[in-house]
Amino acid sequence: MKNSQKLLKAISAFTLTSVLLILVYYIGAIYPFGDHALFKWDMELQYIDFFHWWHRVLHGQASMSYSLSKSLGDNAIGLTAYYLSSPFNLLLYFTDNIPLFVSIATVLKLASASLTVSVFLSYRFCDMKYIWNLLLSVSYGLMGYNLCQASNIMWLDGVIWLPILMLGIWKLLSEHKTLLLYLSVVCAIISNWYTAYMICLFSFFYFTYEAMKKHDFSFMATVKKEFSCFILYCITAVSSVLTTMFFFFPVIKNLLQGKGIDTSGGWFIGFHAGLKDIFKGCFFLTVPYTGQGLTLFCGSLTLIALIGFFISHKQNLKAKLWTLGYLLFFILCATFVPLENIWNGFRTVSSYYCRFSFVISFFILYIAAVFLSSFVLKKHHLNNIVAVLCMIFTCSELFYGAYQTFVNGYYVSATAYDRYATTQEQAVQDLHTLDDSLFYRTEQTSSWRTNADHFLGNFNEGLAYGFMPLSSYSSTYNSNIMAFYNKCGYSACNRLITWCEPILSSDSLLGIKYLLGDFTQSGYEKVNDTNYNNKNIYKNPYALELGYRTSDDITTEIQAENTFEYQNELLSRIVGHTVQCYKPCTAEKEIHDDGYSWTVTSPEQNSILYGYCTYAVGNDLKLYIDGNLRTNYSIWSSYKTFQVGEGNTPAHIIQLKGTLQRSREIDGVFYYLDMQEFRDVMREISQNQVTTLDLQDKYVKCEYTAQGNEMLLLTIPYDDGWTAYVNGEKVEAHKLQDIFTGIRVTSGINTIEMKYTLPGFKIGVIFSCLGVIVYSLTCFFLFKKQRHF
Repeated sequence: MKNSQKLLKAISAFTLTSVLLILVYYIGAIYPFGDHALFKWDMELQYIDFFHWWHRVLHGQASMSYSLSKSLGDNAIGLTAYYLSSPFNLLLYFTDNIPLFVSIATVLKLASASLTVSVFLSYRFCDMKYIWNLLLSVSYGLMGYNLCQASNIMWLDGVIWLPILMLGIWKLLSEHKTLLLYLSVVCAIISNWYTAYMICLFSFFYFTYEAMKKHDFSFMATVKKEFSCFILYCITAVSSVLTTMFFFFPVIKNLLQGKGIDTSGGWFIGFHAGLKDIFKGCFFLTVPYTGQGLTLFCGSLTLIALIGFFISHKQNLKAKLWTLGYLLFFILCATFVPLENIWNGFRTVSSYYCRFSFVISFFILYIAAVFLSSFVLKKHHLNNIVAVLCMIFTCSELFYGAYQTFVNGYYVSATAYDRYATTQEQAVQDLHTLDDSLFYRTEQTSSWRTNADHFLGNFNEGLAYGFMPLSSYSSTYNSNIMAFYNKCGYSACNRLITWCEPILSSDSLLGIKYLLGDFTQSGYEKVNDTNYNNKNIYKNPYALELGYRTSDDITTEIQAENTFEYQNELLSRIVGHTVQCYKPCTAEKEIHDDGYSWTVTSPEQNSILYGYCTYAVGNDLKLYIDGNLRTNYSIWSSYKTFQVGEGNTPAHIIQLKGTLQRSREIDGVFYYLDMQEFRDVMREISQNQVTTLDLQDKYVKCEYTAQGNEMLLLTIPYDDGWTAYVNGEKVEAHKLQDIFTGIRVTSGINTIEMKYTLPGFKIGVIFSCLGVIVYSLTCFFLFKKQRHF
């Protein structure tokens, strides 16, 4: 009977949260009841494209471990684990309607959070009345963190698993049962390892709090009586983490290629939020921007009960002081930078501060539950009246909070997005019809989120729609690929891999054969007048195959004073003799109150002019070329090199106009590409190209006829997961310029194969087996000691 009551409470919490959210959707015209899609910030910039890709993965059209559509080709297991491993994402198997999926998943995740915390409250506070269980559960599901972070939907899995993991700790302390703790840690890590880390860190403090509470907050008594239980907690936690290593160890290997070793930012002594921000975060539902704010609010009922705990005579002074100490420590962790960095995985974050504040909200709700579990008015006939009033007020308040957050904070049109996605898919299909070659890369000058300033925001549409681009934007980037792009001049950013405008020489070397462009690009030829989201298809006649012969000079590091000299040196290393396709332009600089201008000239010959400006980021400047707005050039995600024009014009005017917010002077670097010399170089390289025979995410096969012992440069990035074979025999793959894959071949016809195996998977399986063995032996030992597990 008791279990059925607990189940009823959990289902009621799930249902009420769902009903409130569906009402918000209906009244607020949120998709599918209206045209508002729940897309905002990184959801629109990144995740919607990842969801398209995951739909393709689930249907066998792409691999979850490696993708040729992630920049030049990259390990994708980190992308899978951080963004997409939630069980809720399996719903994408049934639909590629992303606005619908996001709306459904948001309801299911928030309602599931209410369900799991209801289960926790039912077991931890078994005497709590049904109404308080229900209202606290719904308050948790619709708390400020969940509403604000719905745009980071993958983090909500941590909110769901947190109560179950804490219930596992309670079971350990009260009954010496470890199975729930073991399984909940495993599931939390697989669902989203990032928030699982925060939960596991919080579990240590929660264990110590519950252990202290069990012994009336007597420190010495707790240490003496619960030390063995603490050891059991540690063994269970470690064995559960080890059990996930079949999945998590390859993720660790992948992260160590990029963000996992990124030490940018600082551990300065300071605070992200002051007392005013903390007060607002606790007492009001605020919707902070990505870089600000602290959201701890989980309903007025929870707040009143929290205050009631500290003023109630039912709690002794020691309990109040210890509880207050824990609460203040958690708030300090959320605001004091060095402590916050620890909770964020020993790294500084540049946006979405206080990412772990959901654990603080949970602790606040826990304190409120302690008070409400024993709350009874002396006049018993008033209890039901108070309960009804609290029910009406709490539901109204939570509905209003969700309405304000979702309806006023989300403006994207679901219809417009679906129309864009359908057209983009058609463009990719038409490209496949136009060119049946196995290998060619495709890029675009505008995307779903390109605005009036020609800011290109979505860099993962290759993943979403199944073409091979250069661009990629995620927290699981490859630092070697990013460094190469920076050297080539595509971007100066160290957080995303961007391609926004052509650089004809490196485009050709990397095999960018087609371009979806919304304005004419010099060096590319327009294929037809068919319009795809205001873009036409352009072809690069100089694009090379997947691989080609290179001289041995390519093995030594290139040192160059600027982007264009790097391009010259790269071409020279490939052909084995000095070439200078890029040559300096004459540029006269003028400084104005609102920025800078350059008058750029080059010899009147067949050429394309390029340029970039140094130290522009951090200002508020827009780039104009011959009076036409090109892009916002000074934000963190701006691209670097731009096409100025062709050399048949006497002079071009480049302007940076806006507000100078930094004192460092901005310089311009301008070169022209000598098209005659460039054609000669490309003709020389193209005479010794491979023929691609098979191309899949984890398998490449090509053929090459060599005149002697030669080195081939394949433009697939070097990765420890690739194993190379030539004519069926395993050979060593060489790392060229810290990015390319080099294969040595001998005279005659050579069949080159490359097969990809996820790095770290085999070792991870061994660790997982070890974790299962450790946990099993622990359970056996407990059984022998007459304990249950």
